[in-house]
Amino acid sequence: RMFVCLQIIESEDDRSKSEQLFDRYAGLMYCIASKYLSNEQDREDAVQTAFEAIIRNISKLSVIDSPQTYSYIVNTIESKSIDVLRRLHKIEKQTIEMNSNYPGVQAEVEIDDELATALTRLPSHYREILLLRYDCGYTTKELSSMLGITRSNVQKQIWRAKEALSKLLGER
Repeated sequence: RMFVCLQIIESEDDRSKSEQLFDRYAGLMYCIASKYLSNEQDREDAVQTAFEAIIRNISKLSVIDSPQTYSYIVNTIESKSIDVLRRLHKIEKQTIEMNSNYPGVQAEVEIDDELATALTRLPSHYREILLLRYDCGYTTKELSSMLGITRSNVQKQIWRAKEALSKLLGER
């Protein structure tokens, strides 16, 4: 199915970039999906859906091996894995909030910086949305499209992430 997706991409550059992304991040995406989903078919569905979303936004990814691309990939696969969970449990989309029950990929930092340290202590979904918004510079509209959630949900997640970060910084 993945190769069918690649065949519908018109631009040779975008097709090449998509192949490179898949080669570089498919294992990571599958690993992250495994943290949320126990069934192999469900994990494959989440990876497939995430990759399709990434392909739709391929023109916004300039460098394959960058922290921004990594953040976008991680955030996308986590979001799509949670979508699969929602579908499996027939829960309305609005009732599952991304929270610490879904810790995501943990980050490590090797510098002695209070903000960077606090960011690593945030749940990954908060860290990723803050990095995508403020480090990568994506607008809430772009994040809404990338993550497949409403703009108000993006804004709410950013607000909650800032609150959590503020609380962590206040503890120090």
